[in-house]
Amino acid sequence: MTGRRVLVEVTLERGAPPESALAAARAWHALGFEIDPAYAPVPMGESSAVVRGTLRADADVDALLKRPDVVSVWDDAPVAPAPQRPDE
Repeated sequence: MTGRRVLVEVTLERGAPPESALAAARAWHALGFEIDPAYAPVPMGESSAVVRGTLRADADVDALLKRPDVVSVWDDAPVAPAPQRPDE
């Protein structure tokens, strides 16, 4: 699926494993979200986890944010080392 790669923070029931975020994320398919199966959910404390996926369209972010189980949505920006100045 081509589209906008995003990270989505999902609320979890207290004590639930981070993998339980995938069950919630599967329900978002109708909202234009496709899970990235190569990315394991990352715990964010005891009550949330982050899953990575792709959205069909930018407008789908608003649909996700209206869900009570979604804390936030971020672009999955590439991370790379900053270039060093020659004098460093």
